[in-house]
Amino acid sequence: MMISSPNKGHAVDLNTEIAASGSNVYVTWWTNKTGVLMPLFRASNDGGSTFAKPITLNSTG
Repeated sequence: MMISSPNKGHAVDLNTEIAASGSNVYVTWWTNKTGVLMPLFRASNDGGSTFAKPITLNSTG
């Protein structure tokens, strides 16, 4: 499975965590794409073939 997102400028994605249960796959990571470090979440219910759009979980600032 490969997960990618287009980065503009000097964006950094880090601390990626992946969990799976049956055909469900959950991915979380931190990004500073907007200039503020924020946690994101994506989910798949087809074994990782497709993923829903990223959801911002919370802002650190």
